Amino acid sequence: MPQYSYSIDPLDSGSIRLLGLMPAKDLSSPIYCRLHDYSLRESDRGIHLYEALSYVWGSPENPKVVYINNRSLSVTANLYTALLHLRDRAFERIIWVDSICINQEDNTEKGHQIQLMGKIYGQANRVVVYLGDEADDSNQALESIRIAAEDDSPSLITNEILQEVGFAQQILMMCGSATIDGYTFSIGFNKLFHNHQSYLPNLIRPVVYLIRGAIFRPKHAIRSSGALSLGALVDMYYARKATKRHDKTTLLERLVKLTISQAIFVKTWEGKEIALIESKGYVLGHVQSIDIDSTRYERQCVNIEFNKQPSINNEKCHTRWTLQASAKSIQQGDLVCLLEGAPKPTIIRVHKDHFVIIVIAVALQNKMQREDGCFEHMHCSPSMKNFSRDFLLIWDWEQSPENLQCQAEYEGKIERYSLVPEYLKTETNRVANSINVVLAVADARNYEKEDVLQRQIKHYEGMLGGENLHVLALKESLAWSYYQKNDMIKAKKSFLQLIQARNGLQGKYHQDTLKSVAKLGLVYMAGLDCGLNDRDTIRIFNQIKSNIQMSEKDMIQIGKLSNHEMMELLLEQKQDNIKVTEEVVIAAVENWDYGYQILKLFFEKRDEEVKITEKVLTAAVENRDYGYQILQLLFEKRDEEITINEKVLTATAGNPKIGYQILKLLFKKRDEEIKITEEIVKTATRISESDDGYQILKLLFEKRSEEMIFIEEILEIAEEVPCYGKKIIMLLLEKRKEKVLITERVVRATGQNHGDGNEIMMLLLEERGEATIPEKAVRLIARHYRVEFMALLLEKQREKLIITEKIIKAAVRNYRDGQNVIMLLLEKRGKEVKITEEVLEVAEKRSNFKEEVIELLLKHQATNVMIPEKTIKGAITNE
Repeated sequence: MPQYSYSIDPLDSGSIRLLGLMPAKDLSSPIYCRLHDYSLRESDRGIHLYEALSYVWGSPENPKVVYINNRSLSVTANLYTALLHLRDRAFERIIWVDSICINQEDNTEKGHQIQLMGKIYGQANRVVVYLGDEADDSNQALESIRIAAEDDSPSLITNEILQEVGFAQQILMMCGSATIDGYTFSIGFNKLFHNHQSYLPNLIRPVVYLIRGAIFRPKHAIRSSGALSLGALVDMYYARKATKRHDKTTLLERLVKLTISQAIFVKTWEGKEIALIESKGYVLGHVQSIDIDSTRYERQCVNIEFNKQPSINNEKCHTRWTLQASAKSIQQGDLVCLLEGAPKPTIIRVHKDHFVIIVIAVALQNKMQREDGCFEHMHCSPSMKNFSRDFLLIWDWEQSPENLQCQAEYEGKIERYSLVPEYLKTETNRVANSINVVLAVADARNYEKEDVLQRQIKHYEGMLGGENLHVLALKESLAWSYYQKNDMIKAKKSFLQLIQARNGLQGKYHQDTLKSVAKLGLVYMAGLDCGLNDRDTIRIFNQIKSNIQMSEKDMIQIGKLSNHEMMELLLEQKQDNIKVTEEVVIAAVENWDYGYQILKLFFEKRDEEVKITEKVLTAAVENRDYGYQILQLLFEKRDEEITINEKVLTATAGNPKIGYQILKLLFKKRDEEIKITEEIVKTATRISESDDGYQILKLLFEKRSEEMIFIEEILEIAEEVPCYGKKIIMLLLEKRKEKVLITERVVRATGQNHGDGNEIMMLLLEERGEATIPEKAVRLIARHYRVEFMALLLEKQREKLIITEKIIKAAVRNYRDGQNVIMLLLEKRGKEVKITEEVLEVAEKRSNFKEEVIELLLKHQATNVMIPEKTIKGAITNE
């Protein structure tokens, strides 16, 4: 019978061939099939009614023959056996088999069909995984897997099967004629091999992960081949045997580019299952510990300590990732990095002058866990997107040893530089790569002590010299480690030395220099605890590093919250990037700690940009610590621009710490411009933190006595001011005694002062009690003060004070000392006192009034005559 020949017409871009496996009742009957083209675009349900076969190709020796469209085609014995067991007794079975449905002689077609593999397996109604013929006892599926690890035959679950089950939505496992559902297979495998120590379970665990997950993959959301996480599959290929070595090597470079980035540099060698990768990247953190998931054998729990890790109660948290099992074991100390262009992190292992890829693509989990709970996902450093480190990576698919212990030892000692390009073998490049390894480890905080880095710096400085760029990178890493440990003094010193070296070697505006300057800025901002939030700090860092214009908002924040060192750092940058506007100057002079130094810098470096406005002057005189020095500097530098108005004077009068000194300076420099207003004196009087208000008022009386006409306003405010109010009133009595009057407003204000109110009222009564006092003020004294105040008032006022019914009512309502005030009034002014029914009602309701007092009031009401003094005194005594 003639041999089968594929059509010369190429398949459409979205089409495949499907194999119709014809029925036969006798297992020994020849296998007859037919091939037809099929478009994967035709189904709108997501899946197609064909099955995809996944199997081991097996040895090409002793081929078998199948008949396609009545023409013969040679296939491997493994495939022939699989087709025999798949063949139905009555119905045609539609399947896809790679070695038949793809023309193996047409490399162009093979390339196109490989790109469709994700769709082929992902859109199949079911993927059938054929493990072997029952002649090998493979119908006892789990037992055969264990046996397969102990003989010399290839593993029954190959790399090809691994990729195919990774796409599948439903899986059927076949061992000879026996079948088992894929999910059931994975559960049973876990139970049998959970504590098994052989090498095979470690290799099979990733496959079990994929088989178990197939049942949960959505039927109507099929991923394209490009969208599939290839990294999740290829990470499982390391230690697996393949029938043809070129099955790995021909796709290795493509897999690297698909998994990481199309732009990445990859070098591979024919016949070798190894790839060399050069990439920039960023170290996220390192592996703290690893645990096998006790509930799911095919999973592992990896605890990651990230560089930007939050702490709770001063204890570090870690991020716990639940990952599918990987054929290469993750170890404590492995680094987690993000390579440039990669969508997912990579786990790598450190060697002397290179890194080895352990897991090429990790699916991130979002929860951080400690023993006492879960916390929000980790936040990466602001410089992550800079990909500042150079990585020389080896990705090895060569066969690993037969047991886990040897595997770990092999990974720990391996040196793979016999194949790499010659330029990487030079001493200079080996040293550079070694330094890159040191830098990456330092980024991961794996150097707990700085002396480790210091020894590395000393070693390489001796080899390369102190001004070598690689040595400078090490010095920057050391400076950064000081920053991370909050040793800002050492960090500052180290960065200043580094920047000086970079300025001379690379130039002031080189990218590396700017980055070092930006990091020094972080040191300044962190060392001050200046109140900038993380978002502001990151933005400022990026603006410095990128050598772009600093926003006015950020300049204002730095001026207000940072120090002169941080501002000097900014002013050293390109002038167009740093603008000293009016608002920036205002923010600087408002800085209580460093305002003077920052303003001095402005005059030294940006003199022409500094404009002295009313707002600037106002902010300067309000500065409680350096306002005086700032004002002196302004007079020295911009005397002609300074104008003193009410707003500036009011702000000066409100400065509770150095307002008096500033006002003296203003009188010295601008005496003729100073005009006293009500707002100025009221503002000075309100100061309660110090005696500056008193000193300012005293100075105003000395300098502008004739303008100090706001006596009642000062008096009312001073009555309420604790501590210093009494001094101010004494000043008023000294300077304007005749103007000091006890008014209703004054008495009310005094009552609000719970500290010195009584002393102030007594002082006023002693000094100005003889002046006319309105009845409303007398009523307030009768109601709120003790009897001695009323006694002094009666003594000072004498016949000028008329005791009215309203005054008596106020005294009766006095909760503190009402009955004694009533007794005093009856004793001193009994003839004038009129006791009405209303007065008696109020008195009777007062629980603190003695019966004797009530009786006296009743008698006084009845007789309306003077009550004997003896009787009144007796009633008071009986209290």
